[in-house]
Amino acid sequence: MYQAYRLHYEKRLAVYPRPEPSSEAAKEAWNPPQDDVEGLGLPIAWQSPGWSERTARRIVETFCRSRVAQTGISLHIEFLDQRENLVLSAQSSSSEKQVCPIKTADPKFFSHLLISPSPRHFAILSPERLTTIEDPESFIHLMESFENSVPDLSKVERMTSKTRERFFLFFMAHSALPATPDLFPFDKKHFITSSSRADQLRIMIIVSLAYFADVAEERIMGLLGATFVEGREPWKLWERALKRQWVDQAEKWNTDEWTAVEKDFMGSIRLA
Repeated sequence: MYQAYRLHYEKRLAVYPRPEPSSEAAKEAWNPPQDDVEGLGLPIAWQSPGWSERTARRIVETFCRSRVAQTGISLHIEFLDQRENLVLSAQSSSSEKQVCPIKTADPKFFSHLLISPSPRHFAILSPERLTTIEDPESFIHLMESFENSVPDLSKVERMTSKTRERFFLFFMAHSALPATPDLFPFDKKHFITSSSRADQLRIMIIVSLAYFADVAEERIMGLLGATFVEGREPWKLWERALKRQWVDQAEKWNTDEWTAVEKDFMGSIRLA
């Protein structure tokens, strides 16, 4: 800790985000883990899922089983760490079976599904969270339910929805890029629901803990005067995701004439 203090406050070395344990997805990350060719050290180990992630997985699995049966789209989630893969196959008479394959090394994959305001929000953030969704449109169709537009929310669900909105606005307050119209405002009723009052309460706890942890991290770093590598701050997650979205869109439009997204002094979008 003393050496870290000297490097940051005396030598002015910026704080780097902690690298993730080695995996196929982590090798494509901004700060990938180093290969220990000589075998001199110990690799960063994967942590076992905590209460939040175990609870979130149970709730999400129950929801996904019903959606797979309703939509006929199979869900295959391949975990690139020590967790057991999730395979939910639809019973379909069609010769062409629809499959939504996902690869992830995100240790909070299921929690993030409960925290994300919509499937589209989750899909946009997925590259920043070591997750690859091969067919985002199939994923969104699988997760979205028309029944969720009915605003019959319980008191706990309304509180959870408010917390999700504050969470999203917290991230957007640290983004120089505005959210696109399909991202805000979002439905008050979440796409993953449960009729169980106990599970509704558990979902509220998971969302609230994540929100307060991220806000507290930003506040504590500010009080300590600590500085992350520019652009890699945890609270700028949405800005990085939106930049990626705009750049991907520019590539679809074509090319050589459109380059990376920048912002002018008003904070608006400019494709140079």
